[in-house]
Order: sequence, then C-alpha cells, then structure tokens
Amino acid sequence: MKRAVDSGRLGEVLQATAVMMLSRDRAYYTHGVGWRAEYGGALFNQAIHLVDVLIWMFGVPEQVEAATATHHEGLPTYDTAVIWAKHPCGVLSTLAVSTACPQSLPETYAIYGRRGRATYGPSGGWWGRFGAWLCRDWLNHERALERQIADVAGSILEGRPPAVSIRDGYAALEVVKRCEAARADRGATVRAACS
Repeated sequence: MKRAVDSGRLGEVLQATAVMMLSRDRAYYTHGVGWRAEYGGALFNQAIHLVDVLIWMFGVPEQVEAATATHHEGLPTYDTAVIWAKHPCGVLSTLAVSTACPQSLPETYAIYGRRGRATYGPSGGWWGRFGAWLCRDWLNHERALERQIADVAGSILEGRPPAVSIRDGYAALEVVKRCEAARADRGATVRAACS
C-alpha cells in the first residue's frame, strides 16, 4: 500500500484514518502486576502499532491533538482515545482506539487521495478507487510477528538495517507520549508540536 501512496496512484493524499476497536475487560489491565494500567492505556498497549503505520506512511506528525476517556468503571487508566495529526507532507490523519467495545472488530485503515481511496479491513487486503485489488495479504496478523523477528535476525546476520529501526520505534513512542499528556485530566485535549 505504501508503494501505491508513494507512486502517486491515489493522487495527492489528503487524509488517512486508522481504527482499532477491541474488547478487553478490567481484568486485562490489572492481570499480573498490572503493567498495562500503570504504563499506559489503549494508546501505549494497542494503538502504538497504528501510530507506527501512520508514521511509516506519512512521516512523524508535526502536530498532534488527543482526547482520552475511561469507560470501564474503576480502571486506573484510559481505555478509549482519539488522535488527530498533521504530517509534514500535509496529510491529516485520525486514529481511534478503544478496548471498551463489547466485541473486538478487525482493524481498518483508509487513505483518501485526490484520484481515489484505498481501504484495508476485514477482507484482508487493500482496495483502490474502483475496487481493484492492490495488495492481497498486505497485513497478515498471524505471520506479522514471525516476519518481524526474521527481519531483525536477518539484519543482524547480514549486517543491514532492519525494516523498522530503533529510531522508527522511538518516533511512535514520542507521538504517543505527547498524547499521553491528555491523561492528566481525563477527557482533556492536548495540543503538541512534534519535533
């Protein structure tokens, strides 16, 4: 899909969305030593992977805004968040995540350009403006971790950089940390310029 965006197939990209709606109960956050609640809510635990995808596609946002909410009673962290971001290339992106849903739904992505749109969802592939198949199995969750481990091992053995660098991971972490400022006052909005 990134090749379709980079090649201009969709025209100038205007905006992108990523949505992750999951079902996690209170016990999920408090299980074991409770690190999921102590070290971050839905952004750190789940949505950081979506942030990473948006950065990969459009660059580290120049500006982010976020709002968080807690829907599980007594949960010491937030379980729902929305991020709005402006990327250096001019793309505006939104990300919505919640772990308070009654059932988990597949992740969805949509990219809107002047010449068409591309979406990823439950069908397992990216679709273009006229329904043309762009990339089957672009995101195969069952094999994603396996591919990532193979890439890191290969980068060490072959002396090449990995597909996702420490710098890439840190960029996603910085975006989420800026959004975490909204936790100080549940439901508050934070506006932050990203460096």
